[in-house]
Amino acid sequence: LDQPTVATAMVASLNATVFQFDTVDAVEYRLGGSCEAFGATMGIGCVSTSRGEWEQQLAAWAAEG
Repeated sequence: LDQPTVATAMVASLNATVFQFDTVDAVEYRLGGSCEAFGATMGIGCVSTSRGEWEQQLAAWAAEG
């Protein structure tokens, strides 16, 4: 997971899972309680996403193709 492309795909998969629930407004992934530690394992930094950001990403992917 130390390649940004693979890490981004994994985070997108996690986001797709958590944002299927309407009660989730935002998510921050952590390892041992640390957002920075989670991101460092994949070389992408702290990962925090709002529902709005996720919906924008979905729209961008739909427009691509």
